[in-house]
Amino acid sequence: MISDMQFQDGIHLQLSELLGASLPRFQLVKSKRKLPSMATLNGQTRSRFRGQGMEFEEVRAYLPGDDIRNIDWRVTARTGITHTKVFTEDKEQLVFGILNQQQRLFFGSKKALKSVIAAHYFANILNQARDQGHRVGAFLFDDHNHREFKPSNRRKHLMHILSDVEKNHNLQIEQIKTSGFETQQHQGDNLSATLQRLTKIARPGSKIHIISDLLPDADKIWESISLLARHNQLQIWCIIDILDWFIPSANELTISDGNQKKTLWFSKNRSQQYQNDFLTKIQNMQNKVWQSGAELHLLGSLPNQLETHTKPHATN
Repeated sequence: MISDMQFQDGIHLQLSELLGASLPRFQLVKSKRKLPSMATLNGQTRSRFRGQGMEFEEVRAYLPGDDIRNIDWRVTARTGITHTKVFTEDKEQLVFGILNQQQRLFFGSKKALKSVIAAHYFANILNQARDQGHRVGAFLFDDHNHREFKPSNRRKHLMHILSDVEKNHNLQIEQIKTSGFETQQHQGDNLSATLQRLTKIARPGSKIHIISDLLPDADKIWESISLLARHNQLQIWCIIDILDWFIPSANELTISDGNQKKTLWFSKNRSQQYQNDFLTKIQNMQNKVWQSGAELHLLGSLPNQLETHTKPHATN
């Protein structure tokens, strides 16, 4: 799917690109996970819709067969005629996108930086959700803070989210050009804060998409992911560049940040160890995803040993 994306230069973001990231639509993998019912009394058929509940529509005269629990006693007392409240199923769903904009994603070896690819996936998910009539919310985090956007289905709201993504990304590009990359400390703290906040506002049945690279191996992060996946459809989209796991066979490798160049030396054994370390990290992450009940999608250039779509183990 990455090969089908179109980028301005692969380094900067443009709002017009993000608003059109779903044109033409690339098909997102649909979750096949069935969530446990939240109701005490379950019907025999699962609804196709995952709304937040029942929405009041009107009050009308009571008819035989109506649920007596819905009788509007105030209107009944005022008119002298029994009236009942009518509700319709709320088919609207909450969709949350969580985008990692940390500087460790600001590199790439092919068409675009990982941060640019992640932003396009993020934009496509929110565009599709809004087109389907759902309310979309977002959490954006980088090395310093995280920003929150409450759910809404207004186009202006979506433009506001994507404009923030564009501005923060391009600002960091300029900072890297002038000052270089920052030393990363306390990796995962802002993601942890974001997930903890989301556990408080996500309603059961929400769809949650995390777009990032490899998630940190931190207990507090996976505790939050497990809690969110228990009552929601949670999918993790992991952007991978070939240089995350593969080093060319040549011993000498030249890298650049756009201003300066540096040469690294790798032996054959060191190159193999580099790949093995990456595979170990991926396998550990897959195991944590399985245990949490979420789903994992690996995007980009992958070793042959890896599957692109990892579903959770079936449970009884």
